[in-house]
Amino acid sequence: MTEKIDREEIAVEALTLVELKGLSARIAMNKVAQEMEITDWKERGAAHALVFEVLRRKNTLDKILNTVLKDGSARLMHPYLRNLLRLAIYQMKFGKTNSALVTNEAVKITKEKFGVKAAKFVNAILRQAENLPLQKIYENLNDIETLSIKYFYPTWLIKYLIKLVGRHTAIKIMKKTNTVPPIYLRINTLKGKKEEILKMLKREGVEIKEDKNLPDIVKVVSYEKPVTRTKAFQEGYIYMQTKSSALVSHVLNPKPGDFVIDLCAAPGGKTTHIAQLMRNRGKILAIDLNVRRVKEMEEKFKKLEVKIAHPLVADSRTLHKATTHKADRVLVDVPCSSTGAIWSKPEIKWKTKPRDIKHITQIQWELLTAAAKLVKTGGILVYSTCSITLEENELLIEKFLKLSPEFKLVPAEPFIGFKAYRGLEDAQRLFPYPNETEGFFIAKMKKCF
Repeated sequence: MTEKIDREEIAVEALTLVELKGLSARIAMNKVAQEMEITDWKERGAAHALVFEVLRRKNTLDKILNTVLKDGSARLMHPYLRNLLRLAIYQMKFGKTNSALVTNEAVKITKEKFGVKAAKFVNAILRQAENLPLQKIYENLNDIETLSIKYFYPTWLIKYLIKLVGRHTAIKIMKKTNTVPPIYLRINTLKGKKEEILKMLKREGVEIKEDKNLPDIVKVVSYEKPVTRTKAFQEGYIYMQTKSSALVSHVLNPKPGDFVIDLCAAPGGKTTHIAQLMRNRGKILAIDLNVRRVKEMEEKFKKLEVKIAHPLVADSRTLHKATTHKADRVLVDVPCSSTGAIWSKPEIKWKTKPRDIKHITQIQWELLTAAAKLVKTGGILVYSTCSITLEENELLIEKFLKLSPEFKLVPAEPFIGFKAYRGLEDAQRLFPYPNETEGFFIAKMKKCF
């Protein structure tokens, strides 16, 4: 790099990509870092943090911006300018950064990108934002709208959460997901003994805390450099995976020698975990419809030394028509609204709409009923989502059990979350509060005849 690029510029580029292309924050950051040739991981990390903080508070930042504009015209702005102003207002109002410094930086960037006239406009907006008392944005709001601005959530999701878990717990969940999410690692015992891998992490300055529920999961307490830059990560001795995601494979409880089918397998986190629990003995058919993601999954298998997983590009909804082979265990971790993954992917709050749930539940139903046809008598079927909605979880499983008498719900053990709702006490749910992990739903069913 010939010149230093400010973290604010990096962050605004990534935020604009998230908005225009619908990318996740992580993918947008990777793309921007590559294009801008950002090699300093500290600078990249600081920009990434800014992206996350702005995305978490997007509705409230827009409320401040539109209050200053008076005519609510933020949506008509150039996307880059809008995201630059969102970032500046975040730094000013929530980031405890000196307002004059924030304004100077934003004006400088605007002048370089759009010229003097736009820079004067940005300067005027930020001067007004600086003098705007925060209580002003709460005027004339009802209770749900107030919660929305205070806790940075869309109103429809607040109403849903309150109905699901009650007002007190809903607020606790919203508060929790506005903090920095914990980093969990899975120790890959296919490549070495747990004790040796933990020593390797310690040598590289990563301090961890072992999980009391899952023996192969540890929580990162502190680090000297990002975990992804450690030798342990780069050589496949550890894998970054949330606790709730890792729990799914433990609930499936595959045994060495089993034949397992993993539908919707990419990006391969659960598949590689299943292989680990099987000690690389048996066979896993790992299916996904996305060619690029299947290729990435194959690379992951090599890196983590998974030898029993066979990737296949196919539509999981029609696989049963092409094979007579039945599996000992089938995992269907379906595409979902991802409303449980907001902690680590804040952009989901603003991307997901109530109408999306109806569409996704149809796909989930097709996948679940297709998966059921692949389970042998006496075999196990596990259904999971990173969603909190009843429609994608309890209601769908209720319908399935009613129409599939050959299956019965069995305990989704190890049980570290809450009993699922609507009397499905053998299924379990996890929430960011108090489970300290993504929101998840897991149901385990046995085929009895």
